[in-house]
Amino acid sequence: MSPAGNGNANVRALKEAHDNFNERNFEALKQKAAEGMSYRDRAGGRVFEGRDEWVSEWLQFWIAGFPDARLENRTYIDGGNTVTALVTGRGTNDGAFGPFPSTGKHAEFRACEIIRFDGSGKMVSGEVYYDRLTLLVQLGHIQEPQGG
Repeated sequence: MSPAGNGNANVRALKEAHDNFNERNFEALKQKAAEGMSYRDRAGGRVFEGRDEWVSEWLQFWIAGFPDARLENRTYIDGGNTVTALVTGRGTNDGAFGPFPSTGKHAEFRACEIIRFDGSGKMVSGEVYYDRLTLLVQLGHIQEPQGG
């Protein structure tokens, strides 16, 4: 595996998908995914089946809670048909975030996303790992654990 920059089409495709998210170009983003794509939010404990569900439920969930959400400080690791992205998610909580009301607070967290591509360069599966506890503490919904 090597850092991005070697011209791998899958790395470029994931970078473009993240650009599409930042630009709110969900139609372009959806076209980068296979119709039967499966995506797992490990921290949230949710699985999204199909690219339409991935866009309409998962991506819109984040935009609803953080209308100005952006993926920044992005690093891509080329694993051939699997690309790993390390990103910083940033945004202001100006909308409901699942069961939590908006707080107007800014949040920032690191995430690791692993995307698998088919032979034609379409995303076929993905999963994301992030620290939900830190995010909820930043928003003021829970107290930071003390000790240990």
